[in-house]
Amino acid sequence: MSDQITKKDVEEIVGKVVDKAVGELSEVIASFATQVDKRFNKVDKRFDQVDMHFIRIEDRLDRVEKRLDEHDVKFDKLLNTMDRFLGRLDQNEIEQAARDSQFEKLLDWARKVSVKTGIPLENL
Repeated sequence: MSDQITKKDVEEIVGKVVDKAVGELSEVIASFATQVDKRFNKVDKRFDQVDMHFIRIEDRLDRVEKRLDEHDVKFDKLLNTMDRFLGRLDQNEIEQAARDSQFEKLLDWARKVSVKTGIPLENL
């Protein structure tokens, strides 16, 4: 045998070293990928919980909005009723003021008639 190393020997040694390094690297990458998958699975579970929480909040807000809409309708009806009632009160006050004015004119006329006829008016 000769003590010289041939190109084939070098390629063989390099091939074995590279194969071993690639194998080890593949194991490291596979292990890392497994750990990352486990962590992402945990994160996915947490996001699923957060999603469910947001769905519950959204449902609750929808119910609250519906109730507010119902209260708005009731409030509008109440305001309309109060506006009509106040309008009627204003109309009654106007009519009463006109009636009072007419009564004062009639009373004034009755006093003049009382003086001219000599018939006294009692308690007016």
